Amino acid sequence: MTTDPAALPPPRSREQGFGLVDSMVAASILVIALTAILQSQISNVKVSTASRARAIATSELRSCMETALAMTIEGILATGSPFVHDQPVAAFTDRALPGEKIVVKFPNYTAPGPVPAVLLIHFEIEWRDPSGMVNAFTATGALRK
Repeated sequence: MTTDPAALPPPRSREQGFGLVDSMVAASILVIALTAILQSQISNVKVSTASRARAIATSELRSCMETALAMTIEGILATGSPFVHDQPVAAFTDRALPGEKIVVKFPNYTAPGPVPAVLLIHFEIEWRDPSGMVNAFTATGALRK
C-alpha cells in the first residue's frame, strides 16, 4: 500500500512558529518559576518582620533594664515602684509590639525579707508575632547597695 504524496499534509516549515503544545509548556515553566520567586519573597518578608520584632524587643528590654538599674535597690523594692516582683511593668506594656509585656523578678529576694547586698533582677519580655505565636527572651541585671 503506497501513500499518494498529494494526500499527505505539506511538511511543517520552521517559519510557522510555535504550536499550542509548545506554548502550554512554556507557560507552565513560567508559572512554576514565578511561583518559586513569589514564595521566596514571602519567606523574606516573614524573616524580615521577625528580625525587626526581635530588634524592637531587644531595645525595649534594654530600655526597661536601664530604667531599673538607674534606681537604687531601695527604690526598686519600695511600695509604689514600677518594678513589682512577677508583675508586668506598666510603662512597657503594649508599647511597641503587639502583646508586649516585660515581667521583672528578683530571684534572690523575697519580700519582706532582708535586702541582699547585690540584688539580681531578671527581666523577661514577651510579645506576639503577626501569626499570634508568643515570642520571649530574658536578660538579667544586678544592683549593688
